Amino acid sequence: MGINLRRADPIDFATCVGSVREYHNWDVDEIADFPYPVNRYEWDPANSGESGITSYDNFYQELNDLNLEVCATIMLGSKGVSNGVPNAIGPPSFIVEDDDYCGDLNVLADDPLDPLGYRWYGDYLTQFANRYGAGGSLNPAADKHDGDPANPTTRGLVHFVENWNEQDHFWDDAGTIEPEEYAMMVSIAYDGFGGPDAPDMDGQNGCGPNPPTYDLGVREMMPFVMGGTSNIDKPYLECMLDWFMANRSGVVDPTTGQEIPVIPFDVFNFHHYSNDIGDYNLGAGISPEESQLFDKLREIDLLRNWA
Repeated sequence: MGINLRRADPIDFATCVGSVREYHNWDVDEIADFPYPVNRYEWDPANSGESGITSYDNFYQELNDLNLEVCATIMLGSKGVSNGVPNAIGPPSFIVEDDDYCGDLNVLADDPLDPLGYRWYGDYLTQFANRYGAGGSLNPAADKHDGDPANPTTRGLVHFVENWNEQDHFWDDAGTIEPEEYAMMVSIAYDGFGGPDAPDMDGQNGCGPNPPTYDLGVREMMPFVMGGTSNIDKPYLECMLDWFMANRSGVVDPTTGQEIPVIPFDVFNFHHYSNDIGDYNLGAGISPEESQLFDKLREIDLLRNWA
């Protein structure tokens, strides 16, 4: 059993459960005015005046000291993506235009399915997983932390990373990430595969003729969790699976010579609100049985087994 947690919340009470799901805002970590690929992140010390805590390293260590399993739910837009608007909830569809100033100009993507529009987000998750995941690692020259690089004391402090929160946003059409967009976003963040037009996207640290490059994706570093949709949304999942089957099935990784996983995450994830209206945060609470939770999960179970 677990609870939701924010970075400034007291944590001692969390010992009544075994795990925490931490709402982790992208815009809090990233230093303003540094677009990809010269972007920089602050975790220890944490971004001054933004995070509400002094060190994410210490925060995650304290959670581990309480024997809590930690899942970081990465969400909300970068300052560069959201044009400086804090807590923007829209999809991270954007392109960093490469020019003589190495990505000085940020513009919204004309096509939300342009894989370049998700490279910055994939870079962020890769950097986060490099610091706090237990597996794999980046070349130290690729580390974008504005302080001490990832080291053995930070690795393994976060056990799962979740890709966004309620991306279907049924309560706000303007904030919805469509299933095909989300599928591409997940794919790039998982292993850098952006479909046939971008089969092997790399991350880049800095400008110049030979900046350090690295594989994008959290796949080797920590388990990847699908962002929990706002309800048990079978059609949304089916559309995502269609994109995965059309774009990832049978694709061979040129480095290993092996086929990449068709589904680019390790955990399916849905939210369910048991109430007499069947909607988010509305109505009177009812039992899971009355809200037909078993039947809804059974449909997803059959779909998962097929996938």
